[in-house]
Order: sequence, then C-alpha cells, then structure tokens
Amino acid sequence: MSERATPSGGRVLLLQRRLTHYRVPFFEGLRAELARRGMSLTLGVGQATADERRRDDAGTLPWATPMPTRLWAGGRVVWQTLGPLCAEADLLVLPQENRLLSNVPWLLRRPPPRVALWGHGQDLQAGPGLSAALAQTWKGALTRRADWWFAYTSTSADVFQRLGCAAQRISTVNNAVDTAGLAQAVDALRQRGLADAWAALGLRGAPGHGPVGLFLGSLAAGRRLDLLLAANAQLRAAIPGFQLLIAGDGPEAGWLRERVRSDDHVQLLGAVHGLRKQQCLAVADLVLMPADLGLGLLDALACGVPLVTSHAPGHGPEFAYLQAGHNALVVDARADALAQAAQAVLQEPGLSERLRRAGRETAAQHSLQAMVQRFADGLQAWSQAPRRGAAR
Repeated sequence: MSERATPSGGRVLLLQRRLTHYRVPFFEGLRAELARRGMSLTLGVGQATADERRRDDAGTLPWATPMPTRLWAGGRVVWQTLGPLCAEADLLVLPQENRLLSNVPWLLRRPPPRVALWGHGQDLQAGPGLSAALAQTWKGALTRRADWWFAYTSTSADVFQRLGCAAQRISTVNNAVDTAGLAQAVDALRQRGLADAWAALGLRGAPGHGPVGLFLGSLAAGRRLDLLLAANAQLRAAIPGFQLLIAGDGPEAGWLRERVRSDDHVQLLGAVHGLRKQQCLAVADLVLMPADLGLGLLDALACGVPLVTSHAPGHGPEFAYLQAGHNALVVDARADALAQAAQAVLQEPGLSERLRRAGRETAAQHSLQAMVQRFADGLQAWSQAPRRGAAR
C-alpha cells in the first residue's frame, strides 16, 4: 500500500535497539497486517554491541532503516539518531530500555509526542542495592510519560499498572516467536529417525543409549550454569547413560568450556540455529534451564520437550506462560531439586507425556500470529484514541 493511502494517524515508526533473527518474522507479519488495516510500518534498527555480535543472532530486513548508533560504557549507554525517520510518523514506538539515552528527549518534551513504550515494565534482572533502585525509579518516571504501553506479557502489564499507567492504554501482546515451523521440523526429524542427529551432535553411543538433557540459551551468569552442572552430575550418578547438550554462547563460555573439557558426557555446542537447533530439540528428552528463562521457553513447549526450571529470580516476563506441574516443573533453585525433578520426568512416562501435551497447548495459545494481531490491535486502538497529554 502506498504511503498516500495510509490515513492520518496510521503511520507507525517502531524502533529496535538491534534486530535479532527471531524478530524478523514478527516485523514481516506486523507490516503486512498493518497494511491490511490501511496503516504503515517503518522500522528503525540500531547496532549491536560487541558482546551481542558474538551471539550470532542478528537478523536482516531489506526494508528496515539502519539508525546511526553511538555506544558508551560497553553498550550500557546508547544513543540512536532518528534523523528524518520521524518526519512523517504519527505514532512512535520505543523500546523501554534505560540504556537508550536517546529515548529521554522524546519522553520529556512538552507536550510529549505520541510515544509508546514496548517492554517488560521493569528490569527483571536488576539486583539489590541503591543504584538498581534509583535506575528503577528513573525508568518508572520516564515510563509514565508515554502515551501508550505495549506489555510483553500479563506480568509486564501488571508492572505498568503499578507504575501508574492507565489500564485502558496498555496492550498486552504476549511475546512470541515463530515456533510452528520449528515444531514441524523437529517432528519430521523424529519421524525419520535420530541416528544422524545423534551423530552430528557428538552424543555417545546411538539413540536409546540413554536420555539426553538440553540447555538452550545464552551462556550468561544469570543462567546459573553452576546449578546446571551440579544437577547434571547428580543425574549422571542416578541415570546410566545420561548426557547433556549445552547449546548457546556468551560471556560464560570460556569458564564453562574449562569445566567440561574432560567430560565426554557433556557436549558444548556453541550457538545453534536452523537444522542444528532442530536436532537438539529432536534428541532431547527434557530441557533443563535453572534460571533466567525468557522467550526461548516457547521452543521447548512447542516441540513437546518437557521443561524443568526453578523459582530463581530474574526470569523474563514470558515465565508467566508456565504453570508449575502442568506444562513445566518449577522447583527450588537447588541442584538436588532440579536433578530430582529431571529424574522424575525421565523415569515417569505419564508425567513426561502430560508435560509434553500441555506444553504444546500453551505454545499454540502464544503463537506469533496471535502476537501480530494483538500488537496491530493495540496500534489501531492507539491511533484512534485521544492524546493522553503530559504525565503528572
């Protein structure tokens, strides 16, 4: 649809600090859905930090507009220059991130422009201390100045309301990725047999040699990799042939590599995408993620792999999708509790099957298509709503 065909109030400019590969299908879907509604989407994308580039998870979109980005303090402070992008935008959607110093002028203008924030509501990984409390206070003050809010999940929507944001101006989008294609590919691998996948991942023996656990995510301190390795040791002692795949990369990779160097029952795979990721999920009998769960939990649920995690603080807002004992096992943040839960999954077929079935049902409820519709609904409602005015 041409820009002229877009009605006044329907030109959306959405900014991303950086573009990841798993967001590409969402933005493609949102652009198409908004065009169907007579609205337009312009996407501005910034640059990743050096640490983020090492994750090998960047995405590309030929129609996205790169934004000049300046990084300070190792990426903890970011300025993104919009340039002419805002000239014809009616609605501006910004990521709700404290590090984005360039957000501040847009939120402090009087009267403020029509700016929405899309985010978690608060920093769910923030630790204790005065500096963290001040950062949260500052984030809350800026957040209240927006004209609309796009909440990742119901957890985020609750946080926005506690900050004083009007409930009727909060759109809960239920953050998701395109898991349907992944689940189909994983099921196809299982149906063809797992011998090739087993060999490609460096597993000992052959399918049936023993159960396989999978960690799938970035290797960061918040993931509690110490608990992962301790639980793995207990599982190895209790279940003959148990093996662990660790798929991911990040700042803890060097330390982890040293810890597992002499253990041929643990395979450290690095970041996995495409077929390799499908193979990991196809061979896994459970996904073991001690802490800091986020959007990736939907991969396990959609592929029917039982998920074991803990109540450790720092989970992303998508943790709201889990119902302990129904679609996942959620236990105390202790190695013995994680190992016992994993052992139950591996040795109780009825429990495993119940978790698989409920996980697939949950993933179906939180599909990418549903997220696209919710986000588009929110943008359309916002475009038709009166300006809220300056926050007080």
